[in-house]
This record gives sequence, C-alpha cells and structure tokens, in this order.
Amino acid sequence: MRKIKDMNTIIADMIGKNAHFSPLMNAFYCKDFFSLMGPKHQRLIAKIFIKNKILYLITHHNVGYQEMNHDDTKTNIKFLIKLYAKQNPQSAFSEVEGLKIFTKRYEDDPQPLPPPRTQRQNIELALGDFKNSFEDERLFELFERVRGRIKCKKS
Repeated sequence: MRKIKDMNTIIADMIGKNAHFSPLMNAFYCKDFFSLMGPKHQRLIAKIFIKNKILYLITHHNVGYQEMNHDDTKTNIKFLIKLYAKQNPQSAFSEVEGLKIFTKRYEDDPQPLPPPRTQRQNIELALGDFKNSFEDERLFELFERVRGRIKCKKS
C-alpha cells in the first residue's frame, strides 16, 4: 500500500528536482530567514531577496534604512546569515557574500485622484410649499429667505 504524500512534501520535491522552481525555493528561504529577525526589524523591512550572492534588504522608510544600516544591526544580520547557512547548507544563504540595504522610494499602490465634481452633489427635493409657523420675527424672516431660495432654484 502506497503512502499518500501531503502537499508540502510534494511541493518541496518539485522545487528540489526542477531548476524551474529554484527562484521559488529562494523565496521560501528568504521568508524563513525573515522570520528569524526580531519583530522590530520585520516591521521595517519591505522586501528581502538574494541576487548575485548579495542579500538585499529594502526598507519602507528612511528611518528604517538608518536603523538597519547601523553597525550593530548589520553585524547581527550577518551573524544570522551565517547561522542560517549552517542550518540550511543547500540554501542561497550559504553563498551570500555581502549585504546591501536600500529604502523604498515609491508608493505601493498610488491612490487614484477622485473624479472632478461636475454636478451638484445634492438635489433639493422640497418645493418650498410648507407652512411657516414661527412667531419670532427673525426666525420667520430666515425661514422665508430659505423658502425663496428653494423656489428660485426649482424654477
């Protein structure tokens, strides 16, 4: 009787055997490495990838760049790279020679501008035919002015 493989095993076998899926495997390793970092540094990083034996970290903001580019943080990341490469010798992290940190200088999704207002947003439904029951002369006068404007716009 054959044992049924679960989905993770099938995907790992496909990635390991087929060179077409190697970028996907590198993405899995980067995600796994990213989870080793502290939550403070995870919030600062927008993207992480390896290209030409260099680990690239892209931060969300300039403040994140300054924090990640600090000597202690760089030393900590390089130490994490060495530890991760020992645990996963088949990963691309075992070949990493350098570390570069950049800041993201663009918006993820530029917000579309609202359409220009060409028509009035509200439509007056009243016809101006209503009873004015105010006894105060000032309120009576204001009410009549409102009625006049409504009737003027309707005609």
